[in-house]
Amino acid sequence: MRGKDEDKKNFLLLLKELKEEFNSNGFLLSICGAAIKETIDRGYDVPEIMNYVDWVNLVTYDYYTSFDNMTGPNSPLFGKLYDSWETFHKNVNYTIHYWLQKGAHREKLLMGLAAYGQGFNLKDPTIHGFDAPIFSKGTEGPLMDAPRAFGFNEICKKIKFETWTVIEDPYTMTAYMYKGHQWISFDNLNGISYKAVYSRYLQLAGVVVWSIDVDDFEGECNDLKNPFTLLQRVNSVFDLIDTKLPINIVDPKTSESRINSTTTSTNPLPTKQPLDNHITKSSTTTSQTSISSTISTLTSTPSTTTSTNT
Repeated sequence: MRGKDEDKKNFLLLLKELKEEFNSNGFLLSICGAAIKETIDRGYDVPEIMNYVDWVNLVTYDYYTSFDNMTGPNSPLFGKLYDSWETFHKNVNYTIHYWLQKGAHREKLLMGLAAYGQGFNLKDPTIHGFDAPIFSKGTEGPLMDAPRAFGFNEICKKIKFETWTVIEDPYTMTAYMYKGHQWISFDNLNGISYKAVYSRYLQLAGVVVWSIDVDDFEGECNDLKNPFTLLQRVNSVFDLIDTKLPINIVDPKTSESRINSTTTSTNPLPTKQPLDNHITKSSTTTSQTSISSTISTLTSTPSTTTSTNT
């Protein structure tokens, strides 16, 4: 539901009052920040918000849901191989650089990590990639009790004990899995690792996980039986990376995408070239190569696996 135009200013007034009260009690103030460009433009005076908040928890997930009437990645780190005018901005990389371009302070940005997946029901089970048509919304998992949503603890058990085909997409750096008409987009350990590395590369404040109650909190899906599989992986990545490592940081003031030698736009055009169809085209290939190289020390990244119930 869209708010009133004056709510953009009212939100700042609310933050100002909260910050004054919180400061007097020694509290920190954080907000959740939208991921979609239109919402950011309509709802936030980003430079002013930076004056009042300690952190912005970016909701960098739910980019694609079954309301889109086709399959898509829940939390793509980068754009899909083929994106349209409607979808070129729907990825974590674009969101973060757009916040930076609007005036956000990177040391106040927390990247949102999804410990759950989005479920879809395929119209045709033989068409099971991104943008595949669906005939209805996916059914929810029994633990989350939310439409179309499956916790990572549910997803990992499906992979371990049922027969699913799992695909790791090299462009979005996310995973999806399918069985018959069922299709789920999610972040596996590799996907979470990529995002943790990326957050370090951009020298963000860190990450925020939504939410730990649907992580593998009993350690049922990892060989070491350690609880909180996803959180453990994030910590491993953060321990691995020197936060002072020299990183190719894109200046948010000059990070507009160059689609070709003759076209420049502050609203980047979609392109059908892999890897670099988003706001930081010039730096994306380097970023993905660096992320993949770093994360290879933690785990291998197979492109396709099939789980079989034993």
